[in-house]
Amino acid sequence: MDISPDPASLYSLQNANLNWLNILAELIDNSFDASASRVVIQFGPGKRVAIEDDGVGCKEPEVMLRLGGRLQHSGTRLGRYGVGLKDAAGWLWGRTKITTTCGGVKRLFGVNWDGLAKQTDWTIDDPVCSENGSMKSGTQVECSHITKALPKDYGRLIAELGFTFTPGLLDGRQIQFRFPKRKPTT
Repeated sequence: MDISPDPASLYSLQNANLNWLNILAELIDNSFDASASRVVIQFGPGKRVAIEDDGVGCKEPEVMLRLGGRLQHSGTRLGRYGVGLKDAAGWLWGRTKITTTCGGVKRLFGVNWDGLAKQTDWTIDDPVCSENGSMKSGTQVECSHITKALPKDYGRLIAELGFTFTPGLLDGRQIQFRFPKRKPTT
Protein backbone atom coordinates (compact mmCIF):
# COMPACT_ATOMS: atom_id res chain seq x y z
CA MET A 1 0.00 0.00 0.00
CA ASP A 2 1.51 3.34 -1.10
CA ILE A 3 0.73 6.22 1.27
CA SER A 4 3.02 8.81 -0.36
CA PRO A 5 1.49 12.26 -0.05
CA ASP A 6 -0.40 13.64 -3.00
CA PRO A 7 1.53 16.56 -4.53
CA ALA A 8 -1.62 18.70 -4.12
CA SER A 9 -0.83 18.72 -0.39
CA LEU A 10 1.84 21.29 -1.29
CA TYR A 11 -0.94 23.89 -1.32
CA SER A 12 -0.83 23.67 2.48
CA LEU A 13 2.67 25.23 2.32
CA GLN A 14 1.35 28.08 0.20
CA ASN A 15 -1.31 28.78 2.83
CA ALA A 16 0.88 28.28 5.92
CA ASN A 17 0.81 30.89 8.66
CA LEU A 18 4.30 32.24 7.95
CA ASN A 19 5.67 35.71 7.34
CA TRP A 20 8.76 37.36 5.90
CA LEU A 21 10.57 37.42 9.24
CA ASN A 22 10.04 33.65 9.70
CA ILE A 23 11.18 32.64 6.26
CA LEU A 24 14.16 34.98 5.99
CA ALA A 25 15.31 34.04 9.49
CA GLU A 26 15.20 30.37 8.50
CA LEU A 27 17.14 30.95 5.30
CA ILE A 28 19.76 33.08 7.08
CA ASP A 29 20.01 30.44 9.81
CA ASN A 30 20.54 27.75 7.14
CA SER A 31 23.34 29.85 5.65
CA PHE A 32 25.03 30.39 9.00
CA ASP A 33 24.68 26.65 9.76
CA ALA A 34 26.58 26.04 6.50
CA SER A 35 29.45 28.21 7.83
CA ALA A 36 28.58 31.31 5.79
CA SER A 37 30.22 34.52 6.91
CA ARG A 38 28.17 36.66 4.51
CA VAL A 39 24.54 36.45 3.43
CA VAL A 40 23.03 38.72 0.77
CA ILE A 41 19.26 39.09 0.44
CA GLN A 42 18.04 40.71 -2.78
CA PHE A 43 14.45 41.91 -3.17
CA GLY A 44 13.19 42.42 -6.73
CA PRO A 45 13.13 43.30 -9.41
CA GLY A 46 9.48 42.40 -9.55
CA LYS A 47 8.04 39.55 -7.51
CA ARG A 48 11.42 38.05 -6.62
CA VAL A 49 13.63 37.45 -3.60
CA ALA A 50 17.04 35.80 -3.62
CA ILE A 51 19.37 34.82 -0.80
CA GLU A 52 23.01 34.04 -1.45
CA ASP A 53 25.74 32.91 0.91
CA ASP A 54 29.42 32.01 0.96
CA GLY A 55 28.92 28.84 3.01
CA VAL A 56 30.13 25.31 2.25
CA GLY A 57 27.43 24.60 -0.35
CA CYS A 58 25.46 21.38 -0.62
CA LYS A 59 26.65 17.99 -1.93
CA GLU A 60 23.14 16.49 -1.87
CA PRO A 61 20.85 19.28 -3.13
CA GLU A 62 17.75 17.07 -3.41
CA VAL A 63 17.61 17.10 0.40
CA MET A 64 17.03 20.86 0.24
CA LEU A 65 13.58 20.35 -1.35
CA ARG A 66 12.57 16.91 -0.12
CA LEU A 67 9.92 17.17 2.60
CA GLY A 68 11.42 15.75 5.77
CA GLY A 69 14.95 16.01 4.37
CA ARG A 70 17.59 17.94 6.24
CA LEU A 71 21.32 18.49 6.11
CA GLN A 72 23.54 18.27 9.15
CA HIS A 73 26.47 20.67 9.22
CA SER A 74 28.91 21.08 12.07
CA GLY A 75 27.15 24.34 12.95
CA THR A 76 23.57 23.08 12.61
CA ARG A 77 21.23 23.95 15.45
CA LEU A 78 18.29 21.63 14.72
CA GLY A 79 14.86 23.19 15.09
CA ARG A 80 16.03 26.80 15.43
CA TYR A 81 12.96 28.20 13.63
CA GLY A 82 10.85 25.16 12.81
CA VAL A 83 10.51 25.95 9.11
CA GLY A 84 12.87 24.91 6.36
CA LEU A 85 13.75 25.97 2.85
CA LYS A 86 10.89 23.92 1.40
CA ASP A 87 8.40 25.58 3.75
CA ALA A 88 9.74 29.04 2.90
CA ALA A 89 9.84 28.38 -0.86
CA GLY A 90 6.42 26.73 -0.78
CA TRP A 91 4.96 29.70 1.11
CA LEU A 92 6.37 32.10 -1.48
CA TRP A 93 5.09 29.74 -4.21
CA GLY A 94 6.11 30.62 -7.77
CA ARG A 95 9.42 29.17 -8.91
CA THR A 96 12.49 28.31 -6.88
CA LYS A 97 15.93 28.02 -8.48
CA ILE A 98 18.84 26.76 -6.40
CA THR A 99 22.48 27.03 -7.36
CA THR A 100 24.92 25.45 -4.93
CA THR A 101 28.65 24.86 -5.22
CA CYS A 102 30.39 22.34 -3.00
CA GLY A 103 33.76 20.67 -3.49
CA GLY A 104 34.28 22.32 -6.88
CA VAL A 105 30.98 21.01 -8.26
CA LYS A 106 28.23 23.46 -9.15
CA ARG A 107 24.68 22.09 -9.05
CA LEU A 108 21.69 23.93 -10.51
CA PHE A 109 18.08 22.82 -10.18
CA GLY A 110 14.64 24.22 -9.53
CA VAL A 111 10.97 23.66 -9.00
CA ASN A 112 7.76 25.31 -10.16
CA TRP A 113 5.57 24.83 -7.07
CA ASP A 114 2.23 25.14 -8.84
CA GLY A 115 3.35 22.72 -11.53
CA LEU A 116 4.62 20.23 -8.95
CA ALA A 117 1.37 20.42 -6.97
CA LYS A 118 -0.55 19.45 -10.14
CA GLN A 119 1.63 16.41 -10.89
CA THR A 120 0.78 12.87 -9.91
CA ASP A 121 4.19 12.29 -8.29
CA TRP A 122 6.85 14.24 -6.38
CA THR A 123 9.56 14.44 -9.02
CA ILE A 124 11.64 17.28 -10.43
CA ASP A 125 14.50 17.23 -12.92
CA ASP A 126 17.91 16.14 -11.64
CA PRO A 127 20.41 18.94 -10.95
CA VAL A 128 22.58 20.12 -13.80
CA CYS A 129 26.18 19.68 -12.63
CA SER A 130 29.41 21.23 -13.78
CA GLU A 131 32.88 20.68 -12.34
CA ASN A 132 35.44 23.39 -11.88
CA GLY A 133 37.87 23.19 -8.99
CA SER A 134 38.29 26.98 -8.83
CA MET A 135 34.64 27.76 -8.03
CA LYS A 136 33.95 29.27 -4.63
CA SER A 137 31.52 27.36 -2.46
CA GLY A 138 28.14 28.76 -1.50
CA THR A 139 24.46 28.62 -2.27
CA GLN A 140 21.94 30.90 -3.94
CA VAL A 141 18.20 30.38 -3.59
CA GLU A 142 16.10 32.49 -5.94
CA CYS A 143 12.32 32.60 -5.61
CA SER A 144 10.64 34.31 -8.56
CA HIS A 145 7.05 34.83 -9.67
CA ILE A 146 6.16 34.67 -5.98
CA THR A 147 2.53 35.04 -4.96
CA LYS A 148 3.18 36.88 -1.66
CA ALA A 149 3.49 40.64 -1.55
CA LEU A 150 6.99 41.90 -0.85
CA PRO A 151 7.49 43.28 2.68
CA LYS A 152 5.88 46.65 3.33
CA ASP A 153 8.35 47.84 5.98
CA TYR A 154 11.89 46.85 5.07
CA GLY A 155 13.34 48.94 7.90
CA ARG A 156 11.43 47.03 10.55
CA LEU A 157 12.22 43.66 8.93
CA ILE A 158 15.95 44.50 8.81
CA ALA A 159 15.89 45.64 12.46
CA GLU A 160 14.12 42.45 13.60
CA LEU A 161 16.52 40.23 11.68
CA GLY A 162 19.47 42.23 13.04
CA PHE A 163 18.20 41.68 16.57
CA THR A 164 17.60 37.97 15.93
CA PHE A 165 21.10 37.44 14.57
CA THR A 166 22.96 39.79 16.94
CA PRO A 167 25.27 37.02 18.23
CA GLY A 168 26.37 36.09 14.70
CA LEU A 169 26.77 39.72 13.68
CA LEU A 170 28.90 40.41 16.76
CA ASP A 171 31.08 37.44 15.71
CA GLY A 172 31.75 39.19 12.39
CA ARG A 173 29.10 37.61 10.17
CA GLN A 174 27.31 39.93 7.79
CA ILE A 175 23.80 40.21 6.35
CA GLN A 176 23.30 42.59 3.44
CA PHE A 177 19.95 43.63 1.98
CA ARG A 178 19.68 44.84 -1.61
CA PHE A 179 16.72 46.54 -3.23
CA PRO A 180 15.97 47.88 -6.69
CA LYS A 181 16.62 51.64 -6.90
CA ARG A 182 17.87 51.88 -3.30
CA LYS A 183 21.26 51.65 -1.61
CA PRO A 184 22.12 48.31 0.01
CA THR A 185 21.82 48.02 3.78
CA THR A 186 24.32 45.93 5.76
